[in-house]
Amino acid sequence: MKRIIRETKPIDITDVMQVMEAAKKIMRSSGNMYQWGDGYPSESVIFSDMEKHGGYVIEDTGRIVAYFAFLPSPEPTYSKIYNERE
Repeated sequence: MKRIIRETKPIDITDVMQVMEAAKKIMRSSGNMYQWGDGYPSESVIFSDMEKHGGYVIEDTGRIVAYFAFLPSPEPTYSKIYNERE
């Protein structure tokens, strides 16, 4: 196992989107039915992160296994959290 963290490159987009789909499946199977609805995060969101030099991947032995955005705060999306069941 050899893990590295590096900035995401445009050529990584297919692998990043596969990671996102896997993450959504994990969320749904653990009961999180509301976060990251259809189409989110989109490729345009990932490219926007890259343009800001805030998109990162984690590689394990040359394979992308995770993605995260490390961007300045505050993130307006999280200024109010809603409970979908209310």
